[in-house]
Amino acid sequence: MPTRVHGTLRDEDLADTYSIWRKPGKYGYHLIVEGPGALDLSIEALQPTEEVQGGTVGSWKIIEERRDVRGGARLGGAVSVAPAHLQSHLGAEWIELRVRVSRAGGTGAVAYDLELDADGGGLRPQVEASG
Repeated sequence: MPTRVHGTLRDEDLADTYSIWRKPGKYGYHLIVEGPGALDLSIEALQPTEEVQGGTVGSWKIIEERRDVRGGARLGGAVSVAPAHLQSHLGAEWIELRVRVSRAGGTGAVAYDLELDADGGGLRPQVEASG
């Protein structure tokens, strides 16, 4: 099942951030940008680095980044979501992705439509937006 997010960044809006959960594997994405502005796209995967009481600590690894995507653009690509490397997380079913769509500095309003295909994985029913 693909995940689709869309929004418009204007006036005081600087960015939208989404938390999406995926199984390790390869996923395609499609981005459509409209309006006079431009945006930057960043997709990061959480990589657990150490276990602490009550959970794990990790760092975000950029797995895809597109800069200055102008209105009128239609582009696509693929990302690979690696499995967790901590012993307690080996074979983990879900890896958290952070998708950030931000307005490129000094540009006008911009609307976007982003779809992440579920090639070889599923979506845990949780998509959170903050902006």
